[in-house]
Amino acid sequence: MISGAAVSPQTSNRVRSEDLAAHRWYRFVLSFPPHLVRDYVERFSLAPGAIVLDPFCGTGTTLVECKKLGIESVGIERNPVASFVSKVKVDWGVDPESLLAHARHVANEVDHKLEAQGISQGNGLPLFGREIPATALRALPEVAAKLLLRGSISPLPLHKVLVIMDALSAPAVEGLKRHEQLALARALNSGVSNLQFGPEVGVGPAKSDAPAVSIWL
Repeated sequence: MISGAAVSPQTSNRVRSEDLAAHRWYRFVLSFPPHLVRDYVERFSLAPGAIVLDPFCGTGTTLVECKKLGIESVGIERNPVASFVSKVKVDWGVDPESLLAHARHVANEVDHKLEAQGISQGNGLPLFGREIPATALRALPEVAAKLLLRGSISPLPLHKVLVIMDALSAPAVEGLKRHEQLALARALNSGVSNLQFGPEVGVGPAKSDAPAVSIWL
């Protein structure tokens, strides 16, 4: 640490609580902690007027920290998902109240669609004792399914995610859709899927169901 304060190896690579506001929008196992960026900004005496280039910007840790400090930055990222995450994380023009109101509207629509299919959001059990046949559940196209780790998401949670994706494909209030899509990507990693992080990515026990809508919201 530039300040000279003693920091243990176990905590120096962790995201601090004060940095969670934007950096928890999406979990990326290869990212470095935001305070590391601030340390280098201080070390190189950077200030507004400087330009920082991150040629492998990942999910935008450097870009977010530079924006917080009023320093211009340019990021380059080939991975389309990581590039998308970076662009959303530095888009602070969205109105929080409008975003939440629209997201609640979408969640209500999805809940009604799932209930019409006999799927409950509460405990994941079929409504009125109905069983949901596997053939009634939506699935990814074969080409897309092959890109997933085997067993990384169970059929019913996947069905719910695809219904949410449909709802998010409808016209939305300008500037809100990308944040809602990023929230869905985060929900997949943080409760809907069977993925586990420890710190590498792995597949844990299969979940027969997950409250995908509430986790996303």
